Amino acid sequence: EMFWGAKGKTVALERCGKLVVPRGDCVEFKITHQTDQAQYAETQLAVDALLRVVLDLQLNSSPVFCVQVPSDSYQDVLAALQEHNFLVKSNAPETPLQTSLIISVVDDKGCQRADLFYPYEP
Repeated sequence: EMFWGAKGKTVALERCGKLVVPRGDCVEFKITHQTDQAQYAETQLAVDALLRVVLDLQLNSSPVFCVQVPSDSYQDVLAALQEHNFLVKSNAPETPLQTSLIISVVDDKGCQRADLFYPYEP
């Protein structure tokens, strides 16, 4: 899939073919940037593209195992997901989650990890 964006938002999407992931297979993503220091708008576009593919995977019953991101943009990826209404799951005891989608984000050095969930509202 080809994505075009401006000012941190996707403005066009061209599907070059069907999603070729066997139904039920677990998927891992790796986000990379063209430069070592990505602008926040580039990170927003990467997260937007990620979420579009994740939705297709949900329809295919293919869970997302994790999303690996560069250490330098780890916090930006978390912030961009939160702009899409994802919440960071805390490790403290709390009320059980009601969600249909959890995304685990890890940095490429393996030092940072966060689980984000999209809250389920009946």
